[in-house]
Amino acid sequence: MTTLIINLPHLQSPRQRHGALLLSLLCWGWFLMPLVIVGGWLMGFHVLAQEVVWLGGWRSLQDLFGIATSMIAVLVGLWAFWTMGQIARGARLRDKPALVPPGEVSQVFGVAAEVLTTALPARLVTVHFNADGGITGITPDADLGRVRRPRARKVAAADPEPVSAIG
Repeated sequence: MTTLIINLPHLQSPRQRHGALLLSLLCWGWFLMPLVIVGGWLMGFHVLAQEVVWLGGWRSLQDLFGIATSMIAVLVGLWAFWTMGQIARGARLRDKPALVPPGEVSQVFGVAAEVLTTALPARLVTVHFNADGGITGITPDADLGRVRRPRARKVAAADPEPVSAIG
């Protein structure tokens, strides 16, 4: 994750958050206002019909619709071109997160480093928690091989009692 402020909204000042909200509402209003006007005109509201005539009528609306459609098509085309370029270059769209050293993990979660080191190679680990959500213990599975999944049992239609799906 980068340290850009857009990825860390809790670091934005209230003025920045309110400014972004106001800008967003203005853009949505600008986008939705013609739809509201035309919708009202089509439903027969005479006030909005006058607004449509004042703005240039149906022909002006068609011109604006063509401009908006072409802008959306250009943006989608640029996005598709950029995405195909990234795929062709072999760039990963999401990088794997950096590994945290076991000593740092043991300090943060309050677990002994030796226990954590023995649990790292295990494919299945049981973590025990206390009532407050703190880690009280880690038990690595003794079988470091393939993790076995429980198989579901078939339930006969005549069974009066429900049977657990974990067998």
